[in-house]
Amino acid sequence: MPEEQIPPVQLDLFGEDTLAHKEALRRYELIQPVLTQQQTLQAQSQQTGISYWRLRRYIQRFTQRGLAGLIDRRRQPHRRGEEPTEQKLPGYVQQQIVRLAIAHPFTYRELARIVQIGYGYPINYHGIQRILQVHHLSPEILAFHHQKAQEAPPPPSLPSPIQLELLVAPASLAERLAQALGPEHLLLRFRTYREYPTEEQARWRIIELLDVGFRPRRVAKLLDIQPRIVYYWRRRFKEAGLVGLTTRVRTGTPITDRVSVEVVMTVFEVLDNNELLGHWRVKMALDSLGYRHGHTTVWQVVACYRQAHPPSKAPKKVRDPKQRPKQATAPHQVWFIDLRYLVKIAHKWTYSILVFDGFSRAIVGEGCFDRQNFARVVQVFREAVATWGAPQEVVSDHAGVFVALEPCLKKLGIGWAPIQKRHPWQNLAETGFSIQRRMLDAYVQGCSTKEEVYRQHAQFVKDYMFWGHWAHKRRDDWGHLYYISPEVVLAQAKGRQIDPERLRRVLRLRQVTRTVRKQGQIRLHNFGLYVDRVLRGQRVEVLIYDQALRIEHNERLIVSYPCTYKTKQRRITSVDPEGRQQYRHFRAIQLALFTLAIARAVWRMPRYRWTRWPRRVVRSLQSGLFDRFAK
Repeated sequence: MPEEQIPPVQLDLFGEDTLAHKEALRRYELIQPVLTQQQTLQAQSQQTGISYWRLRRYIQRFTQRGLAGLIDRRRQPHRRGEEPTEQKLPGYVQQQIVRLAIAHPFTYRELARIVQIGYGYPINYHGIQRILQVHHLSPEILAFHHQKAQEAPPPPSLPSPIQLELLVAPASLAERLAQALGPEHLLLRFRTYREYPTEEQARWRIIELLDVGFRPRRVAKLLDIQPRIVYYWRRRFKEAGLVGLTTRVRTGTPITDRVSVEVVMTVFEVLDNNELLGHWRVKMALDSLGYRHGHTTVWQVVACYRQAHPPSKAPKKVRDPKQRPKQATAPHQVWFIDLRYLVKIAHKWTYSILVFDGFSRAIVGEGCFDRQNFARVVQVFREAVATWGAPQEVVSDHAGVFVALEPCLKKLGIGWAPIQKRHPWQNLAETGFSIQRRMLDAYVQGCSTKEEVYRQHAQFVKDYMFWGHWAHKRRDDWGHLYYISPEVVLAQAKGRQIDPERLRRVLRLRQVTRTVRKQGQIRLHNFGLYVDRVLRGQRVEVLIYDQALRIEHNERLIVSYPCTYKTKQRRITSVDPEGRQQYRHFRAIQLALFTLAIARAVWRMPRYRWTRWPRRVVRSLQSGLFDRFAK
């Protein structure tokens, strides 16, 4: 198949125009790989970033007229004696085009239509493009002006109301256009419909813009209203003129003119028999009697009956004080504790445990953990009591972790007041959780690790304590409201102080009793722990915490070991013999044996093996009955 001949490059046709020469050569270089079949048109479009159809148009023009077809004729001087567009239009018309283009993102065709109607000059969208290019207004510059116009404040109010007789007075289309556009300083941004002092002025503005050539949808965009409003007021103006732009005074028709007295009396009789009927059922009753009225009409008749027979006021509901949260009159009188789900990290929930003081609304204990078990609740409560002292009462729900905490509270002399089931409002911590939904949830949103959640939880506690609280609303001497923060209300108030040793002993995770063996050791789970050889045969108490265990005898601490306690398995998984600390020594007769005993303080022991009890086989003895008879 013979290749298509490419017409030669014709440079002498436009050699006198340097700009046209450069532009034509640039376009030719864009389509040259396609003409020489080195690349497809689609691939060239993707490589250059130019539209596929524009490159195809360049190829068609080059095939028909050669390189002369790639010239932009809009930039060439008119050889037939025609003046260019920028010389045809007067200066004030060009200024008006520039003002309109800067004030709003008009299309080129809309600007051409406005100039044709307002000034009577024949111009198309190519001429508008030429005018804007002459004034160095590229699309990027116009977009920048439009963005600034959106940020500009609204134009100032007009000094005097607009006279509605301006359109009736004899004026040229150019004067109408100038009147519709307003002063030059107002064109920084078009005034919207709601920014006019009166509605009549805004409606007159719609008619002015429509009269000088603006399309209805463009007017709706300029004034920031819906297009149907523009069409409505244009129809009203065509029907009634200037009077149609005024607001009509609506006069309601009395119900007695639309409904007969007989129907009204029938409705009143039906409602006298049953006041609970609504207008729907009353309408069904009227339909059964042959009266056909709409729902709105029946509703108005029923409203007349309600107005004539107002319902009796319901007795004022007296709130039961038992259903309200316990009221505190002093700090550390009542504490409220609860637990809340926070956020999922790696498909696992993190939990927030908060302890609130009922008087100051301050957070006296807090913690964010990856588990919601008894060990975490004990840890938070132990830190709170050690820092602020013990309260008189603790309020919580009936969760298992709080029920397990009740014996510990009883030993510390703290009362436990659980709320009634299905009465969450009795726990003041629920209010704290609603604050968490507004503050803490926004803090932890987007956190990807548990460390970030823990850090944001601590930041929430600081902000909550420092910000003002609605419960502590005050008024100054001038009557202004202000709010006091929980941190200020709580100040340095302390509750009942508890001995730290007793606090640690009571708030433990688990307590077991063991008997000291012959060599002074005890067995705890799968570990052998040395206590004291002198205590052999005596019983000791083992208090287990999450990171340590304490061995006591007669409520006196003897020795402690660092350990790791798994609350899920309820077992000790490791014990550190290097961290052993002896608190009390007993006199031993054989010092050598004592020295040998403490050389190995912790050792592993085999697991308990529960052997099955052997099944007892009952064997029956066969008596020699037949042998006896044989004798």
